[in-house]
Amino acid sequence: MTGFNPQRDELLEQSCLSYQAQFALPAAVRGALAEFSRRLRQTVVSGLWVAPAESLHVTCYSLVSPRDLSFDKDRYWRSMRSQAEEAVRRIQLEVPAFQLRFRTIRVTERAIVVLADDQPSVARARRVFSRLVLPPGAKQSLVYDTIHVTLCRYADPSGIRRDLPETVAPLRLELRADIDTLTLVRETVYPSLHRQTLISASLARIGPAG
Repeated sequence: MTGFNPQRDELLEQSCLSYQAQFALPAAVRGALAEFSRRLRQTVVSGLWVAPAESLHVTCYSLVSPRDLSFDKDRYWRSMRSQAEEAVRRIQLEVPAFQLRFRTIRVTERAIVVLADDQPSVARARRVFSRLVLPPGAKQSLVYDTIHVTLCRYADPSGIRRDLPETVAPLRLELRADIDTLTLVRETVYPSLHRQTLISASLARIGPAG
């Protein structure tokens, strides 16, 4: 794959290359989430990898997964890039700026995430991307059931305490984020520690974000 540095990623446990559509978070929101993540690490004591503030985002759609190594990702991207760019332009026309409300912490198999309330604008944007040509070997488009930001990942999942969900449950977070930018990025160090912005598109503001 041209231009690809096949370094081994510590968290992904393989080389990383992906193409993602991401909603950008305001700097103040990223800072607040990063501070909350540091509190999580202190609570859990050890075993968590905390994402730096600058890497935090909401995934709109994963066009090329960082975990899939079964095909030539750059070749696939070249074949569908124009479709992806057209999808962004369509979203700019159809999805105005909106607001996300974050307030639920969830422990998953790989990470600790903060969930946002359902937001129809995110679902509309994801539907646009779901109509693009599928990667080689894929049988259906991705289906997302959450809107979230990943705060911490497990550096060693086998060492995470079994009572982690109960430990995290009492922690509270209440944040609102005005979302007005959609980006297409090329990610080469997981999770979004090194990414090249291919397109940055502003969503139209129609009255208060919401």
